Amino acid sequence: MNLLPEPLVRLGWRAAAAPRRLALACMLALLTTACGPGSGGTGVGPIAGAYLSFASSSGNSLAATVGLPANSSFLASFDDKGVHLLGSCLAFSFDGAWTETDGEARVSGSYRAVPVGGDLASTSSVTATLVARAHAGGLWVSVLDTKGSTLARFDFATRLAEGSHPTPPPPCTTLPASPNPLPG
Repeated sequence: MNLLPEPLVRLGWRAAAAPRRLALACMLALLTTACGPGSGGTGVGPIAGAYLSFASSSGNSLAATVGLPANSSFLASFDDKGVHLLGSCLAFSFDGAWTETDGEARVSGSYRAVPVGGDLASTSSVTATLVARAHAGGLWVSVLDTKGSTLARFDFATRLAEGSHPTPPPPCTTLPASPNPLPG
C-alpha cells in the first residue's frame, strides 16, 4: 500500500471542507440579510410596528405643534400595508411598500387636520410627507407640508406589543372646541 504524501492529504481535507464552508457562509449571509416591512419585506425592523403616544407634557410623550387636543392619544403604525398616523383631529395615510434607511422612513401621503371639535371626516386631505426616525427611547415622527414646514411632530415612547389592539382615539367632534386651530 502506498501512502499519500503529507501535502496531498492536507489538500484532500481542504477540498472536503470547502463545500461545508461555502454552505456556512451562505447560511450566515441569508440570516444577516433578513428583511422587514421597512425594506419591503415582512419581518421586523427598528421602525416596523405600532406606537402609541398621549398629548401630555410628561416624560417622552407628545411633543407636537400648537392646537393638538390635550386629552387624546395618537397611534402610528408601520407595517407591510403602509404607514398610518391617527389622532382625534388629524390623520396621515400612506398605503403601499415603504423603505427604511439608517433608521429613518420617509413617505408621501395624504394628511387631514381640523380644529378641536371639528369633523375630521368632512375635511379634504392635502399631500404631506411623514418622516419617522428610530431612537433609543422610541420613535420621532414629523409630518411636513409640501414646502418642508412642520405640520405636527411626535415622540412615540411606547411601542405596542405585536398583535395588540389599542383603543382608537376619540372622534375630534367629541372634544370641546378650542381657540387654537391645528396647522394644515
